[in-house]
Amino acid sequence: MNKIILLCCFCMPLLGFAQTKDTITTKDNIKEVVVNWASSMPEFPGGTSKMYNFLAEEIKYPIKMKKEDKSARVIVTFVVMHDGTLDDIKVTNNVEPEFADEAIRVVKAMPKWTPGKEKGEFVNVRFTMPIQFSTE
Repeated sequence: MNKIILLCCFCMPLLGFAQTKDTITTKDNIKEVVVNWASSMPEFPGGTSKMYNFLAEEIKYPIKMKKEDKSARVIVTFVVMHDGTLDDIKVTNNVEPEFADEAIRVVKAMPKWTPGKEKGEFVNVRFTMPIQFSTE
């Protein structure tokens, strides 16, 4: 019997790393500054356990990949904007398109997050989340 295992964890820079910034162009064609770390990191509403529940309920293992008994670790990056919306969602590793598409679909379906804060101000924070698709 095949069983779907979904493993997600957050990859965040270590505290000793220097603060780095980049920019993105949002859906509205506005340039926004993005940081990779904030003193208060963004959070899925209700916390990590609620996020795991959301992912477990929402992710649909791609049928073709399940039939072929394929697995993958998909690395998704996205920006939690200062208003809690998610933007600039992309897969950063080379995986089967079916896995990449499903990971992106689920991240796009997430509700607004609690945004990150730096020095009391809401900031745009880049987030990296690996999602493991596996059958057992």
